[in-house]
Amino acid sequence: LIDNAKNFKDMVLRPELRYTWVRNISQYDLDMLKNITLPRTDTAYLEHTRKQACIWCGRTHQSEVHHLKIAGQTGTGYKADDWLTVPLCHECHLGCLHQQGQEVFEQSLSWITKYISLTDFCKIRYNKWRNKC
Repeated sequence: LIDNAKNFKDMVLRPELRYTWVRNISQYDLDMLKNITLPRTDTAYLEHTRKQACIWCGRTHQSEVHHLKIAGQTGTGYKADDWLTVPLCHECHLGCLHQQGQEVFEQSLSWITKYISLTDFCKIRYNKWRNKC
């Protein structure tokens, strides 16, 4: 991912430019997700996610991990699995997401959801990271 490239360390790129690989996902890639087992917790992946650029604004400073609230994946008193996370800077996490709400957040990610679901996006992100380790 471009986030790991040293040349882009201090550069703020719009998230849709950072994650351009989303547009290259084939149906085969999505079909392969059906056969993988994803862990409930993965502290190494959470640490990796904290080092990624904010998915909302593109800032590259230390991000926070936001567990997505997606029907069927979470519930009352039940946090989503660690693979179902995205990086958000502190300002976007508290100032935008928690003040403007989940609906506004999901609309801001239409550059992803136009192509695949957020759940599949997170599965692919996790799988790409796991296969690099």
